[in-house]
Amino acid sequence: IFVVTNIIGLYLIYTLCHCRPLLQDPESHDRGLLQLAIFHGITFLLMVCYIRCILVHPGTIPSKEEDQSWEYVPSRKVKVPELHEKKKDGARRHCKWCAKYKPDRCHHCRVCRTCILKMDHHCDWVGNCIGFSNYKYFLNTLFYASASTIIIAVSSSRVASHALKISEVPAGSAVFI
Repeated sequence: IFVVTNIIGLYLIYTLCHCRPLLQDPESHDRGLLQLAIFHGITFLLMVCYIRCILVHPGTIPSKEEDQSWEYVPSRKVKVPELHEKKKDGARRHCKWCAKYKPDRCHHCRVCRTCILKMDHHCDWVGNCIGFSNYKYFLNTLFYASASTIIIAVSSSRVASHALKISEVPAGSAVFI
């Protein structure tokens, strides 16, 4: 709720306090339209990736009965060093909570109560683990959030510098200081 509220708040402040005055002024109408179009595109991609990051399951380990096609098997022509993590006695690792085989970079999440394939971390901002299946959406969410913030900062820098030069600052311009 906190992240969505921030995204909506920044969207409303930027569109209503920055882009709307640009669209009303005939001299800056085209610039405002361009800024609004770019901002809407980036914000749309941000929301899509954020929602996908929340909804896509990070990936779990299949049980022994299921197909093991998710595991990388190198071709016979290429020599690949042994990458499987093993216990000190040389046995394969197993999760003590799930009782499943644990491949490399697989960890048990205490919050989700399951083993996550290629687990990076449990993200409270997303409410989900970041793992094999949703890592791409998580990185894209971070990228689009950064891009959106940079667009807001760069496009509203004129308003901020103008507001700093005058003694009385209009209410709409004071938001960006």
